Amino acid sequence: MYNYLQRDISEFAKENPNSGNLLLTWELYGKVLEEIIDDMCHCNFDYVYGLPRGGLIPAVSVSHSMKSVWSFGTLKTEMITSEEELLQKADERKSHILLIDDILDSGKQMKELIGKLKTKCGDAIDIKVCSIVYNEKTSSVNPDYYGFNNENGGWIDFPWECVK
Repeated sequence: MYNYLQRDISEFAKENPNSGNLLLTWELYGKVLEEIIDDMCHCNFDYVYGLPRGGLIPAVSVSHSMKSVWSFGTLKTEMITSEEELLQKADERKSHILLIDDILDSGKQMKELIGKLKTKCGDAIDIKVCSIVYNEKTSSVNPDYYGFNNENGGWIDFPWECVK
């Protein structure tokens, strides 16, 4: 397996001829996601939450790839579909939560959600953050797991944004 993790995305992504931005293809997305999942293989999350909109597809991919959504007919990891549901469920017991977004650029949305969870639940939860692309120069949140670094800060076209 090629090591994509924490490398600059411009080394791998090609220019999108329609926009001039860097294009993360489905193939490259799949490869880097595999490596992120391998990096998280020791984790046992109770909840996986993808921040709308960009984090939804990666969250579904992670939950399926980790084969942890359903285990022998018993719900092991829940896919939470709204922020309100996440806040309610997280407070029920000590929870291990994975928050996912496609890119952490400013990190504002992720930081706000982490703040809400910490305010409501305190130390009763363990939060891990994952992103496909991370801009360490501008993000206010440092992910626990990420694929590519966006060193140049250029706009990234994700494959799910390029559907006509």
